[in-house]
Amino acid sequence: MNESEHAWRRLGSALRQERERQGLSQAALAERAGVSVGSVKNAEAGAVPKSRRPYTLTRIEQALSWPAGTVDAILSGQPTPDPAETSPSPRGDLDEARKGLYGALKFGWICKQLGAPSAQLDAFEAAAQALFAATVQTHPERSDAPK
Repeated sequence: MNESEHAWRRLGSALRQERERQGLSQAALAERAGVSVGSVKNAEAGAVPKSRRPYTLTRIEQALSWPAGTVDAILSGQPTPDPAETSPSPRGDLDEARKGLYGALKFGWICKQLGAPSAQLDAFEAAAQALFAATVQTHPERSDAPK
């Protein structure tokens, strides 16, 4: 692996560009990756590690939805990934939204078991389902999306 200062700066630039393209702050990327904001800042600054490659780079790579090995590829001089190849697909996003809806409905069920008011639970469930339905309508290319 090429570990020259230039390679690390190039990696830092690629990380920053992708984070900004996805509309994430450094703090949001750090939270998504499960690393400190300082780790993101160091990576984007192109800081050369003192002894070994930080484990946090793999987490940041995953949080940006880059294919495994992209960080190593960039460090070795290969081109940065094409955003069209690394962006999550609408189908994947909708699958995540469906899981979120299930989680919200499960939360409502637990609240019901704990004695939450029925009117508020009904409104919460209706709002969650309406939000999901509106989200699905923004992706008509999905063959399984309700019309």
